[in-house]
Amino acid sequence: MESTLTIEKGFEDLAAQTFRFDRQAIALLGIRTSSVVATILSIPDAIALIPGSTTFTAWILAIVGCWITALVLWFVFFVGFLNAIRLITGGIKVGPAGIKLWRFGRLLSWDSIIAVSIEDEGIFSRLFSFDRNVKRLTIFTHVESKSAFLRAMVVPHYVASFYYSETDFKDLCRSIAKYRFSLDISDRPILLTPQAEIPPLRKAHQVMRWQRVLVSIVITLSVGMFLGRKAVVFYSYNEGQKAYRLKDFARAEQRFMTAVAIEKGFAPAWHGLASSEFHLGKVAEAQLHWKEALKWKPDYVEAKVSLAYMDLQQRKFEDAEKLINSALALAPANPTALLNRADLNLRTGHILEATQDARLVVAQTETPPADRDVFMATCLLAQAKLLQGKPAEAAEMLAPLPVTEARLGMGENLTYRLIVGSQIALALGQTNKAERLARLAVTRGATLDSLLQMAEVEIARKDYEVAQSIVERCQTMMPTNPWVYITASEINIERDRIEQACSNLQGALKCEPLDALALTRIANLYERAGRADQAISAAKSAMKLEPASQMAKAILDKLDPIARGN
Repeated sequence: MESTLTIEKGFEDLAAQTFRFDRQAIALLGIRTSSVVATILSIPDAIALIPGSTTFTAWILAIVGCWITALVLWFVFFVGFLNAIRLITGGIKVGPAGIKLWRFGRLLSWDSIIAVSIEDEGIFSRLFSFDRNVKRLTIFTHVESKSAFLRAMVVPHYVASFYYSETDFKDLCRSIAKYRFSLDISDRPILLTPQAEIPPLRKAHQVMRWQRVLVSIVITLSVGMFLGRKAVVFYSYNEGQKAYRLKDFARAEQRFMTAVAIEKGFAPAWHGLASSEFHLGKVAEAQLHWKEALKWKPDYVEAKVSLAYMDLQQRKFEDAEKLINSALALAPANPTALLNRADLNLRTGHILEATQDARLVVAQTETPPADRDVFMATCLLAQAKLLQGKPAEAAEMLAPLPVTEARLGMGENLTYRLIVGSQIALALGQTNKAERLARLAVTRGATLDSLLQMAEVEIARKDYEVAQSIVERCQTMMPTNPWVYITASEINIERDRIEQACSNLQGALKCEPLDALALTRIANLYERAGRADQAISAAKSAMKLEPASQMAKAILDKLDPIARGN
């Protein structure tokens, strides 16, 4: 045997051969592995889908959908990846100088090869349902080094048969055995090595065996932990979604918190947590967690829109505008972003622009708006009509919208509808109706807007003490909001306290940011207080911000001689 394995001739007369990955073999590997991988990946989805499934049949259908999706995606990705590897590696080159396992690999000289083994991979073949046994070709070499210790080490180089056609793999095995050991073999299981190399080879084989066991354990644990983690995260997230739909915001908060505790980078769970906290009145926490969602997913439109809404409530108009524009740049037809822009324009006195966006939401077909979006758009359009001095048209527009939660679906801004309805009723002289709607709004949530509207109702009812106490409460909530001082000025004007009213208006002018709507109202109150110069100044400031403001123009036409001359 010793003499049989001795190389008795050189390799200069050997023709070079290249064995590339076979495209059909790659496709077959993708097919054989896809069903197993899809099944494994569908396990956490099957668990996660339980909270949102209404029936067992629906659950099964959802799992099948996930399985098919995973199967197709894995096949496309895996086969595409292996074809890219095929181009990069260039194939195994066998020639007179030795073997190169890939294009940029180190040349393994024939003298450095001490053994070649071919083994069946029975478990792999059965696991992935291969028709023929998958084989592993292992080429053992000594390390080329000046160090005696390193030279004594044996390094295995693996070649799997499933990358090659059956004929190519047989030819590869035959070529290596023939060139190195002068033997003609096929691809049957065999070990070729000189007898002197058996001791180091035995040690190398023991290391390889334990290495395979260790790698198998690590892979099993890693995949198990990954799938378990994914299952818990998605299950908690879907449970949170279900609780949120049922308006059980406390339970939803807990479930979303569990999801983000396990998977910190899961942006939708941060968004769900922030939304739940917002409904629970935890405004600061909600704002922080929406920012966290954007940290992990900077293009998250829903989080941008939600933060913009928060900024609108806090009169951070510049920040809100940036977020809204960013959201619309990503999703130009997003109805919630368009409604936020309409709300921003309405709050700052740009009534025509607000009307355009609200109408676009109602009319658009590219991204059909939900009932809650149409509801909000109608409220904005009604308020725009009111600001244009058309309360009757506003009332007619708002009339079809319900005022009780029992008649609503999910997510409609009922508080805003009640506030706008109260404003319209007050403009029409329907004080009792205005009071009823304002009280309903305050009952749902004592926000600054609802409290200020309640104060306006109390002014109309001439209950100035109650109105004053409400304004004082509002001032503690947001001392930089000009509408707090504007409402206080109205109370003092009604009570004939002109100096105090003017002082309130001065306080309003110091608030930032000021907008055309607030400045117009300030000008109107200065006019009522008999301070024409201040009224003209405020109206001009409003016109600079919104040249199309009809209310500011009317004040200037009435009070400013220069404006009248023009």
